[in-house]
Parts: sequence; C-alpha cells; structure tokens
Amino acid sequence: MTTLKLDTLSDRIKAHKNALVHIVKPPVCTERAQHYTEMYQQHLDKPIPVRRALALAHHLANRTIWIKHDELIIGNQASEVRAAPIFPEYTVSWIEKEIDDLADRPGAGFAVSEENKRVLHEVCPWWRGQTVQDRCYGMFTDEQKGLLATGIIKAEGNMTSGDAHLAVNFPLLLEKG
Repeated sequence: MTTLKLDTLSDRIKAHKNALVHIVKPPVCTERAQHYTEMYQQHLDKPIPVRRALALAHHLANRTIWIKHDELIIGNQASEVRAAPIFPEYTVSWIEKEIDDLADRPGAGFAVSEENKRVLHEVCPWWRGQTVQDRCYGMFTDEQKGLLATGIIKAEGNMTSGDAHLAVNFPLLLEKG
C-alpha cells in the first residue's frame, strides 16, 4: 500500500490540509435550503423539473461565493469551509428530528448556529409531504412499507441522497424515450 507522507506535500497544500483538519465539527449551511424553499413556494403551479431549475438558478445567483487565498482550483458547495448544505427537497424528516442535537451526534456532529436552527425550524415544516422521500413512500405498497419497517431493507439512501445516486438504463432510455 502506498502511504502519503505529509512532508511530500507542498507548503500550500500543507497549509490547506492543516486548516481543514482542525474543523472538528463542520458547520451547517442553510443558504441552499432557504433559496430552494423560496423558489418552490413561489412556483407551486409549475412542474417539479421547472421548480428545480428555477431554484438552482436562484441559489446560484444569491449564494455566498468565497475563494480562499492560494486556491488554484476553486469552488464550494456552501457558505463556509467544510460546511454541509441542506437539501430539503429530498427529505426533512431526519433534519426535523435532529436540528437541535446535530452538534451532539456521535461521530458525525455538526456545528449549528442558533440562526441556522431558526431557519431550519422555519423551512422544514413547509416541505412535509412534498419531498422526494415522501413521494417515494407514497408509491410503496403496504407490503413494501412493511418490509421497510422491519429494517432489513433500507431504501432511504436512494430516496434522500439526490439524483446522482441513480443508475440509468441508458439503452432502454434511448430505445423507448
């Protein structure tokens, strides 16, 4: 096995690495949740793909942009270093259960400011019954729901982790449209 030694890294990379490893509890970023909620609420009459596009455009136009000193490759997904953005359109069930205790999660805690807690308490209720997870559960039969309730089969990862977790059958898609 090849091991990477810290002394083989450039001074610039060492500085970036050292800055990141000291963030023990990454912060939560609510910008995306706010922007997506605003757009979904304003465009209830439009199909979901259109709402998604409008929400993305709104978020990209209004989000915090930052570039750290000495970065050669730039880009980030949240308003702070190592921050975790919230994706309410996929699920809010776990967020609502854990908002106030995210900092105390064993092994995977997050720093959540009082302002971010307030924002999450404000936006999450609106999403109840409208998330991807909610729509998926609505399609399950009673038998399938029973299987999920046993805990033997878990489907949440595919329902709450975004579209990048799908495996598309491209030959079938191209054949049938």
